[in-house]
Formats: sequence, C-alpha cells, structure tokens
Amino acid sequence: MKFTVKTSGYFYNNDDEMERLKKLGFTFKNIAIGIREHTNYVKEQYEVEIEVSSLEELVNMTKEYGRIIIDENTLEIYDDYRE
Repeated sequence: MKFTVKTSGYFYNNDDEMERLKKLGFTFKNIAIGIREHTNYVKEQYEVEIEVSSLEELVNMTKEYGRIIIDENTLEIYDDYRE
C-alpha cells in the first residue's frame, strides 16, 4: 500500500535524524538564521511517498522513527511539536 509520509518537524540539526529521514527520500538544505549561518537544515519537500507491504514493516518503522500518526493514507513521523 502506498503512503504519503511527512514529519511534524521542519528544522533539523541532528545528523543521525537527517540520515534516517534521507532513507525515506527527504532531502535537506542548510539555512541561514539571522546574521550568521547556523547548522540548521530545513526539509526541501513537505512529503514523500513510500510503499509499505505489511503491518510488520509499518511496526518496524516505529522502531526506527519513533511515534507515527496514521491518517488514512498518510503517515506522520511525530518528531516535533504538533498542534
């Protein structure tokens, strides 16, 4: 089954976290905040699409990415504040 994947977070500065998200297809770009450039990165796309073939695969995603919110055909990795 195809799912759209998005994250609660938008800004990232943890290399391990970004590497895990890159496995799903997310890409990042460095952004400048204020006068100096910080090591903050922003996702270049809002969402990616993946294929999940079993419930076991979905459960394994929670082990790698933490909490996941499921809403119809959308998976949201709950990695930041969410309203």
